[in-house]
Amino acid sequence: MVERGKLGKNSEIIQQQNRLLALQLIREKGVTSRIELASLTGLKQATITNIINELIEMDFVRETGLIEGKRGRRVKGITLNNEKMQIMVARITTHYFAAGLYDLNGECIQVEKVVWKENARPLQKLEEVCGHLLKISVENKKLVGAGIVFQGNEYTILSPLRTDIMEEHIEFLQEYFNQKLSTEVFIESMSNMSAYFAWNRLKRENRKNVSILVCLNISYSVDCAVISQGSLLRGADGMAGNYGHVSIDMNGPECECGNRGCINKYISVDAVKNCCGRLKAKYPDSVIGQDSDIREIIRAYYEEDALAMELYADIAEKTGVVLTNLINQFEPEELIIGDEIPNDERFLNWVKESVSRRTKEKYSTKTDIRIFQEERKTERDVGMRGMSLYIVDEMLKRLDLISKEREKAR
Repeated sequence: MVERGKLGKNSEIIQQQNRLLALQLIREKGVTSRIELASLTGLKQATITNIINELIEMDFVRETGLIEGKRGRRVKGITLNNEKMQIMVARITTHYFAAGLYDLNGECIQVEKVVWKENARPLQKLEEVCGHLLKISVENKKLVGAGIVFQGNEYTILSPLRTDIMEEHIEFLQEYFNQKLSTEVFIESMSNMSAYFAWNRLKRENRKNVSILVCLNISYSVDCAVISQGSLLRGADGMAGNYGHVSIDMNGPECECGNRGCINKYISVDAVKNCCGRLKAKYPDSVIGQDSDIREIIRAYYEEDALAMELYADIAEKTGVVLTNLINQFEPEELIIGDEIPNDERFLNWVKESVSRRTKEKYSTKTDIRIFQEERKTERDVGMRGMSLYIVDEMLKRLDLISKEREKAR
């Protein structure tokens, strides 16, 4: 039997939710006022005043001067303090890393993408990433925190530990970056942070009817993230979402995980490249060569290269199989796919057609399947931008602790 006391929300949690709500509205409005925030949230004006005063004290927001309020009355404006508070984020993949600086809106201020040196060891990679972040932290001293976004569960890319226990790699990296960067460091998966970005975008669009959102990131691994009522589904050890090792064909090719017919073997970047190699003999005049990277292959698809068109028609069909499984599992209102795939209507329609052939109409029509419509540039990376938003929200939840620490230091 559940204890009655466990069902309620204490005042601290309510304060956290109110702060987040206020910050989200300030993000959405750009410039607003205490009076407008009280009206939009339904909170008492005194409560909003306390929240805004806290956020100003912690440098999350600032006053802009007088703006026009109701009935033409001039009131003090409130906006995000993007000039003062910023976030460092690095994205780690098997082929490259990117390190950048972001504002409180999740917008990129600066970013650099670096391809790994050939035969570089984990410790060398770790030091290189840390060096780029340290350069950012020296140049920009007012930091909310730092985040490391990994593709899938590839934490061993940076970790020199010789262990199969993923939690040990995460703990090592957390401690290393915390010490080196002298700031709070968060480590998350690309799929989780892409989903967090998508959820925040839905909030800005006021699409309040979405209770479950699923994101599928298709890159060098295939990863899934689920957000239910605003909370990430993490699993018992925080490792949920390694969807690329779900089998869709028990007689399929052997996977490095020991299983057969894993999703990674059909729609990941490596699967796309392998398929290109098999199709090259059929299309010798294709612009796609043996050394073409995934961006060049996608570009060939946009240019309607014959090999690329057949390739992505097949990838769309298989992606539809994967999405059908996700729809049957979670019944999401929103299902968003993205990363290293074409982001045009043609590819999306091929995927939807594949799904519709495999699901009953009453299920498929409930789910809005979309592609991340973001420009394919590192500065628009949804995982890195999602991480910056996530860090701000997490630090706001700890605002009471931060305030107490500052009070002790005075």
